[in-house]
Amino acid sequence: MKSLQKIFIIVCSTVLLLGCEKEREIELIRHDTQEIDLNGDLINDIKIYYSGYTWDGFGPDGTGMGVEGYIMPINNTELLQNNDIGHFFDRGLDTIRYTINTPYSWDAQPFLAVDVRTSVNQKPWTIFAAFVKDYYYLGFKKINTTEKFIGWIKLTIDKYNGQIVLKDVRTSSQDFLIIGL
Repeated sequence: MKSLQKIFIIVCSTVLLLGCEKEREIELIRHDTQEIDLNGDLINDIKIYYSGYTWDGFGPDGTGMGVEGYIMPINNTELLQNNDIGHFFDRGLDTIRYTINTPYSWDAQPFLAVDVRTSVNQKPWTIFAAFVKDYYYLGFKKINTTEKFIGWIKLTIDKYNGQIVLKDVRTSSQDFLIIGL
């Protein structure tokens, strides 16, 4: 009788061990901070940096991690912002002007450009943004002691890991510049 109990316990334990799914792991994402010179004057104009976070909670998506990507103007650079929708422009041929009117403003503060997150039950990483496009435009201006200029940056954001990549940059010392030309 005891040998049947031992066999029963061994069989049940084996079934339980083989039937258990290995706990899913979430791969940590790390991106390097970048400082970028937009106009070739050997002075960096923007900084792109990232901050990771984790959470523990309840429910099927109760544990996970995320990465936030920020763009920060530095060294007398300011970013163009539409006060109604944010910093990004999603189409070319808009005009950036040195002198702007409402709802636009120049902003010297860093802004959250992307927030991607995942959990053990939510794969792959997903992006949280006002609009998800293949590329975005960002307007900027810079004033230094000898000149002033405006410009635009074309960038992409990886929809799965949040990495921000500059694709193209244009600058002008004129009072306006058309995005994408």
